[in-house]
Amino acid sequence: MHVVAVTFWLEHSVSLAFDRARGVLVGKNSTHPIRIPDIAQRLNFVIHHYLAFGLHIQSEFSLPELLEHSAEGTPDVFIRFGEVMHPEKKLPRRGSHVVSNSGGAYMYWSQIGTFHGQSGSTIQIDAFQDVPEQTIRLPLLVLY
Repeated sequence: MHVVAVTFWLEHSVSLAFDRARGVLVGKNSTHPIRIPDIAQRLNFVIHHYLAFGLHIQSEFSLPELLEHSAEGTPDVFIRFGEVMHPEKKLPRRGSHVVSNSGGAYMYWSQIGTFHGQSGSTIQIDAFQDVPEQTIRLPLLVLY
């Protein structure tokens, strides 16, 4: 079982782990699954599910250009926000830059931020502050 630790702060601290093999959250000292939408609802955080190109996509933000899909089953692709460490030290002040290596593909847009695709199943977005989601969606949808 491949487990990634996650901690949520609700009324009190609840330690959870995500079991990637089963696609469920489980309590730290339990194997009982906790549905991700249940946790998201308690945190007022919406997880979106879409179907595109025959793939079930789970996204942390709305992609209204895609067809909505049921949350049932394990998604094929995960789209999330997070810090991305681009492998290039010097990035262009204008335009875009793409690097592909064993760590995945890194796509940088000077007006948006950096996108990191890895393992064909995860896209992590490190957008600059105050970039509207509408602006982030365009290169993301072009990547597919």
